[in-house]
Amino acid sequence: MQPIGDEVVLFIFAVNLTFIILTEMKIVNYLIGILFVLFIAYLISLGCSFDAKDEMKDAEASLKELSEAAAMMTDPDLPLGEQIQNRKLMLVFNKLAEVNIEQARHNARDARRYQLTVISLCIASLLIFITLVVFGKIRNRQHAIVQEEQQLRISVLRLQNIRNRITPHFIFNELNRAISHANDAEQYRELQELVKLLRFSLQLNEKLGVTLKEELDFVRYYLDVERKRLGPDFEVEWMLDESVDAEKVLLPAMFIQILVENAIKHGLSLKEGEKRLRICVSRQTGGTRVCVSDNGLGYYPAHGQNLHNTGTGLKMLYQTADVLNGMNKEKLTVTVDNRKEDCGTEVCIFIPANYKIE
Repeated sequence: MQPIGDEVVLFIFAVNLTFIILTEMKIVNYLIGILFVLFIAYLISLGCSFDAKDEMKDAEASLKELSEAAAMMTDPDLPLGEQIQNRKLMLVFNKLAEVNIEQARHNARDARRYQLTVISLCIASLLIFITLVVFGKIRNRQHAIVQEEQQLRISVLRLQNIRNRITPHFIFNELNRAISHANDAEQYRELQELVKLLRFSLQLNEKLGVTLKEELDFVRYYLDVERKRLGPDFEVEWMLDESVDAEKVLLPAMFIQILVENAIKHGLSLKEGEKRLRICVSRQTGGTRVCVSDNGLGYYPAHGQNLHNTGTGLKMLYQTADVLNGMNKEKLTVTVDNRKEDCGTEVCIFIPANYKIE
């Protein structure tokens, strides 16, 4: 029966500690294969150790037998010549036995070193495995926390959209009352168009994401209302790529309308003379590009304007893009540039293919 050495106790302790930790982390199934391989390696090392110990015992037994034989061969009753010959033989046998014992001891030391090396590698492998698993768990938890924060931000944005619908809803009711008392036919028609715009706005605000077709239809309603305020000098140019399927491209609601509204409010409404607005939709590698440009006053970063420090509309646009980009590998981008060939501003949105909105 072989005694249990310190290395065996250490190995068993490491295995049990690892099992307890990984049981708590609910990943024991991943450990079974690794433990099996390590256990086989440990059994091999134990076998080498036991073989070395057996060699040592055999050598010691041989030496004991030689000693007993020597006692018999040194019988004083034997002739002197035979006693001398026996002593010479015993010296040779003793030398061989000592060599065998030393070799057995050397093999035992090598086997023990090998066993300790295997145990050390087993423990190191377990520690590395535990470290990798722990870091993986930490990374997954951090990712889950980020996703929870993003979902919370989306919920906040939806609440803001709900609050933003309160004012249009109130105005919508008031306009219906005004229509019922309108006497002039032109006034009646204008009020009807405004009500239609507000109704469309309420429908879009109920969604976080809309199709490109829905967004462009809403922009057309909006421009029909704004056209009268801007006068006959106002022109709109539509450049729509026929290869773009507007019913399949998804984007956050009101994104293009916000850009058009800002182009009119900050660029064209303050401009004298010809006022041009261009809306361009084109297919790009990996997605769809929508650009809104005007010949207004332009955007000048040197004047201290901050792209993220804008009015409510653009601020909501950037906040929404930041939240949604956190849920997508490919990012939605917004760029603002001064037009080189003409005065004014060009704002472009790149919408990646298969962009997730909700």
